[in-house]
Amino acid sequence: MPNDNLRVIALINNKGGSGKTTLAMIFGSVALAGNARVGFVDMDPMLNLTKWVAAAREHGLWAEGAELLTSEDPDEVAAWIDDAYDSDRLDYIFVDTPGFASDRIEAAVLVADHVVSPILTGANDVRSALDMRDWFTGLAERVSGGDVPPVVFVLNALADDIPDRLPVAQREAYRTIRSELPTTPTTLRRAADYGTMAAKGPLYALAVNRELADAATVRITARSAHKALARGADVLNEVLGGELYLAREEETA
Repeated sequence: MPNDNLRVIALINNKGGSGKTTLAMIFGSVALAGNARVGFVDMDPMLNLTKWVAAAREHGLWAEGAELLTSEDPDEVAAWIDDAYDSDRLDYIFVDTPGFASDRIEAAVLVADHVVSPILTGANDVRSALDMRDWFTGLAERVSGGDVPPVVFVLNALADDIPDRLPVAQREAYRTIRSELPTTPTTLRRAADYGTMAAKGPLYALAVNRELADAATVRITARSAHKALARGADVLNEVLGGELYLAREEETA
């Protein structure tokens, strides 16, 4: 029986270095922690997601049953997703796309149920995100029936959750993002655990390994990994549930 609950989440950004691959890893870690059946698609020629899977296998952290497709061919990707749907073998598919303008981004958007774009608090990042928002508007107008999932932005790698504690330039960018773009209420903080995850494998598996470590100094770090995982879960739940941030007067004044 086809799985009508399958959700395909495309991670996009036409500016490299925003953290879209890391966000795919975080979301995948969250889904795997919940015992979901998870697939990853790597459409990025940099192959960072594919390399991550290889590293996870090398460290013994890859989840049994998790799947990976590495392909830049939109037709192959669409066929793979259709087969996953028809065979009811996956619950979530996370699609990583090129970090530059490409027809593969459009192809990923058109097979997705949700589209997520991480954004940093730099002036160039804001301009790029606003351009992407306008591109989405144009895509919806070009596609028959306008059947394009809306893009949701995730503030990424913040030094602090409180805007007034950010450096002035980042504070201004933060407020522009919140007032001009649909964003998740929860942001992602800069965290060493995300870097370790990117180097070794899924965050939930890292947390479990730390809990089982002989050294108390390692076991105590499991708490920070679980905290980073929980924040990622909040963001993913907001994306799936359509819970978006509405600019508050005190932050846009």
